[in-house]
Amino acid sequence: MIGLIFELTNKCNLSCKWCGVKKGKDVLSYDKIISIIEKNKPKWVEFTGGEPLLRKDIFDLIDYCKSRRTYTCLNTNGTLINDKIAKRLNADIIRISIDGLEKVNDKIRGKGSFKKAVNAIESLKKHNKKIIISTAIGKLNKNEPKKIIKYFYPRIKNFMFGRVLPTPELKYKECISTLETIKIYLSLLPYRLNPLLRINYAMQFGALFYFNFIPPEVLADGKVISCCIDRGNVIGSIKQNKKLRSKPCLLFFSNCEKCLRHYFKNDNLRKHGFRRFEIATQFRNL
Repeated sequence: MIGLIFELTNKCNLSCKWCGVKKGKDVLSYDKIISIIEKNKPKWVEFTGGEPLLRKDIFDLIDYCKSRRTYTCLNTNGTLINDKIAKRLNADIIRISIDGLEKVNDKIRGKGSFKKAVNAIESLKKHNKKIIISTAIGKLNKNEPKKIIKYFYPRIKNFMFGRVLPTPELKYKECISTLETIKIYLSLLPYRLNPLLRINYAMQFGALFYFNFIPPEVLADGKVISCCIDRGNVIGSIKQNKKLRSKPCLLFFSNCEKCLRHYFKNDNLRKHGFRRFEIATQFRNL
């Protein structure tokens, strides 16, 4: 298997406007996660949440992945990172979520979250950690990407921007269209094309796809989804895995055209985005 995403917990110390994670019981134990990794042998693993740093075993999970040379990414809001934690984190990439400069970011993510994230970045830089700033773009912060780059460069040279995906609660009211996304992308091109700046950024039109394939995700409650875009498209659980082993995940995408998240007004992401990507074929064993 190329990669796996683990939602380690649905608990979080923030309450962001655009978060699609629903609170519930966490059932993913350390031993179960290790078992899944051992059986599927992914080339990379992403730990997300909720806020994964709320788990006491997060360092052990990362260290285990590193011991087997599995490329590891940690998604975090950064607000819990101090110097001690920054030194201890051994993930290959630490992705810090920042949705704008202080005023806009704190409106979306909560008062004080921007300063804490900035402090986290400083601590991580001190210990030579690799950092990506990740931004979800919606109506509230569509003018922030350029400001974010200007504020953090040259301390940070890696950025990731993706538009907010609609949820049953948000629908379209907070989302930007594909046309608006393209305009933002074009406005950022001078930063990428300037060889002196050496700025790298990824612009996502839907969600993040690694190595041209859609990664499956194991949720904190034990459910398994075949696509990180549609959390409602459950294909099984870690307790009932025969279905996962017997059929390609591709079969579970028959209802993609009905998925709200694949439409932004008249934009069909399945038609315009998915045609370039290979969907993960199957799980070996969960």
